[in-house]
Amino acid sequence: MIFNYEQLTAKSLPPDIYMPPGLAADVKYVFSVTYTDPDAMELDGLAKVTSDVVLREGRNLASYPPVQGDLGLREFIARELEQKRGATVSVDNIFLSSGAGGACQVFVDAFIDEGD
Repeated sequence: MIFNYEQLTAKSLPPDIYMPPGLAADVKYVFSVTYTDPDAMELDGLAKVTSDVVLREGRNLASYPPVQGDLGLREFIARELEQKRGATVSVDNIFLSSGAGGACQVFVDAFIDEGD
């Protein structure tokens, strides 16, 4: 029996992503595109906090971040997980990436060998 999944998808799905024919043959899923709703972003607030961060941390923003991500943000995440979910997680067990594609690549590199 062949099941038709098209009837289960939301009517508001984003449009298909154009993939060059050669790449489309090799790629099943695309994790590198974000569908952020531009109307949901508070631009005034974003501009303010961006300005604050650049003025406070500007000299440090041009260098590469630590491999696991910014320590302050990882500490914040660990505190939030403990306070809001009761999960005690070491900052050493928190990994940040620059997006889903980057995180997926780290996992592929760590666990998948050529030919798998």
